[in-house]
Amino acid sequence: MAVAIPSAVSDAITALLSSGTPGDALILSIDKNKNEFIIGSSLNGVTPEEIAEELPESVPRLIVARFNVPVDEQHVREYIVLLHFNPLSCSTPLMRTYSAAKNDLLNGIKLLKERAREFELNDERDFNPTWFGVKMRGLTGKAGNPLPGQYSSGGFDGRI
Repeated sequence: MAVAIPSAVSDAITALLSSGTPGDALILSIDKNKNEFIIGSSLNGVTPEEIAEELPESVPRLIVARFNVPVDEQHVREYIVLLHFNPLSCSTPLMRTYSAAKNDLLNGIKLLKERAREFELNDERDFNPTWFGVKMRGLTGKAGNPLPGQYSSGGFDGRI
């Protein structure tokens, strides 16, 4: 059964997507009695570490947030993310409930599906700027050595 999205939750997410500022976040949970999303916390001007402090250790949560991530020394890019916090210590049925609910949220709020990047985290220690930088940019920040023979045309073996 699909988890309902009350208008207050939908309006808050839409406002964050369209006019929020970096550091704004909504932490969503599910009211099991009503089978609908509720806003557990609405945060402004927070860092990933401050969001982690708000999360329970063994209960999943869905987080919609805006973050600035440095691209290089001169540029910063803003990202909108949907984070599925799914701690390994929680029960399997609860994990499944939140996984299905994430899809309900994406299908129910089209703007979220269009604009947000989705990530799953299993440990609150991953809520840090380094992890976000790596995930958002898709980079590790380290360049490896060329493979032997990688540049073999014309006799060049990749060494300088």
